[in-house]
Amino acid sequence: MLTTLTPQDREHLQANNWRANRLAEILGSGSKVARSLVEDILEANAEVLDTPNPSHNDTATLPDPSSVPCANKVSCLDADAVLNVGLFVGHTPGTGAKAIDGSDEWESRNKVAEAAAGMLESSGFRAHIIYRDGRLGYATAMREHGKTSRALRLDVALELHFNAYDGQAHGAEIIVASQSTAAKLGGAFKASTADFYPGRVLRGGGVKLKRNGRGYLFNANQKCPSGIYEPFFGDSSEWYEYADDVEKEARYVTDIIKRFHDCPR
Repeated sequence: MLTTLTPQDREHLQANNWRANRLAEILGSGSKVARSLVEDILEANAEVLDTPNPSHNDTATLPDPSSVPCANKVSCLDADAVLNVGLFVGHTPGTGAKAIDGSDEWESRNKVAEAAAGMLESSGFRAHIIYRDGRLGYATAMREHGKTSRALRLDVALELHFNAYDGQAHGAEIIVASQSTAAKLGGAFKASTADFYPGRVLRGGGVKLKRNGRGYLFNANQKCPSGIYEPFFGDSSEWYEYADDVEKEARYVTDIIKRFHDCPR
């Protein structure tokens, strides 16, 4: 069970935010490792303080020296491709949310990424599946994602997740970092959700615009339009709509990208 923060708990975490920011100022750019750890402290604090109803789980904020990253599945660059798409699989194996039947978030999202990449390629898009290096802390790993995105010259990036909140919450949302992306990628997400999963609740309207806290560092390191894709809560009955039909969810992801492509630039 997740606990409720007392006012004193929040004061302690806010004080730690101040300490971490002050430490970052003192360190400057002298130690990349120390800076990364400071950023991880702030990200973890933001996860707790962000909302009274947190939903996004990430127990892999600290590096795991034993972790072996998956090899990225990168297509050959093609100047004739309709759009250059990055599908980032959220978390690393065993560190994300768990579905109602114990299924692993990473494994589930990887299946969807692989199926969607094939559909996108068949539609003339260029699709790349990109994995987080579990040996890196969260902040450093998100910077590496940004470097990969720029090297591949991505036009749009989605980090694939599902939500969890002790079985108490429902709905779909995409987290973005700019008004433009909210309108284009967020609008595509909402329209596709209505078509593929009619009746699905759109949390807060379906598009969450954030410039700090949960999900911020992935978007902050992307130069192209990007979003944290979270279409359902895996620890609720919503899971069964997705677990039994990976192909349908892959078509849904593909439709989001197609709608984004069709938005006026």
